[in-house]
Amino acid sequence: MRAIRVLIASRRTHRYANTLFWRKLNGLLTRLFDAYDSFAVDRSGGDNLTGHQALYLFKRIVRRHVADLRVCDETALSDNFSETLLRISSIRALKNLYPLADNICDLRYFDFLFLQIAECQHDMFGDRPVVEITWNERGLFDEVCRLQNSCVILSLHNGFLHGTRALSYFKKGLAAVAHLPDDLLEFYKLSEVKHPEAIEFIPVNRDTLLALTKVAKRDKTIICAPDVFNPKTRRYDLITMGMFQFAKYANVPLYLFDFCIDDDCKLTGFIKGPIDCRQGSGKAAEEFISFCRSVSGRTLTIVNKGWGRTDRESVACN
Repeated sequence: MRAIRVLIASRRTHRYANTLFWRKLNGLLTRLFDAYDSFAVDRSGGDNLTGHQALYLFKRIVRRHVADLRVCDETALSDNFSETLLRISSIRALKNLYPLADNICDLRYFDFLFLQIAECQHDMFGDRPVVEITWNERGLFDEVCRLQNSCVILSLHNGFLHGTRALSYFKKGLAAVAHLPDDLLEFYKLSEVKHPEAIEFIPVNRDTLLALTKVAKRDKTIICAPDVFNPKTRRYDLITMGMFQFAKYANVPLYLFDFCIDDDCKLTGFIKGPIDCRQGSGKAAEEFISFCRSVSGRTLTIVNKGWGRTDRESVACN
């Protein structure tokens, strides 16, 4: 059995892997493995699968298809990614596993699938897919990029990289509030963020507010993901008040970003603002929650503290 597993694992790396015969053979093997996983899910009815097991099977199927695509058509994971996402999304086993799998960011199907493909591509090949953003209000986005003074932009973890990449192509300086600055910088480099080394990272600690105040005086765009991990639900369903309180304290305009992938696998960026924080940071936070619920369907709850605690799982949701 071990010899068979070794042969299967090396089926895309040997000297004939890129020939037409072996590509067709790999495709056949992938379909057989998919059918086996689909049969296993149907037989159990999902009753005997934990969320972790379902996520493992989901990732295993995605990994097979990403590996096949890298051999037969590298542009499928770069130039034609939307078509690739649409094709992979039609796999029956993935549709059956999605409701059962652990989903810590509570993402919809296409956003969840995009995240898993991105993580597999990162683990296997050291890069990540980049998708063009279509803005619902392009004029408002351009207005934000032309602002001469500081502003605050809030986005959930699953859209944080998308927003930063779009903003990085404009000349205005960026500052990012991050729990893990070194990890986030690495993700920026893999996600085609322009000049990631020029972004100023503000770590989350007791000096965050002071650091933000100094950054605001240098007329930078400050970006932050206010959703944090909830150890009780094992999801990112909490919102901290830190950035809302800072926007009110510093009297800087506040804008909201959120992203979703539609049924045609097109990435749309939604933007709202400027939000008036003079009526209270709590009301601004409630507006953010309502905005995210309408765009990506996320259900979030406010935590009554300035800065929330998080862990390394936050990086996986970027």
